[in-house]
Amino acid sequence: MKSKIAKFINKMGDDKKNHLIMFTLGYLSLEPFINIWALLITIIFAGLVEIYDKFSDKGEASFMDFIASIVLALLHTLLTLIYSNFF
Repeated sequence: MKSKIAKFINKMGDDKKNHLIMFTLGYLSLEPFINIWALLITIIFAGLVEIYDKFSDKGEASFMDFIASIVLALLHTLLTLIYSNFF
């Protein structure tokens, strides 16, 4: 299982890895203080970054960048909600 995850991450482009790391760190730094709002803030900022990339010539807007930005925050929130409801 570990090698499959490592292979998947190695196949990701550097831009998507940067989105994954930076937005996950931002989410995890906010989550202890404002819980579910941290997810909302992460989604909003990820969307704003892609909108900025679309209308500026500094980057390339990509839906997959948006997904990479929010996937771990969303997964963490869902698992936390499931765990808190069952235990």
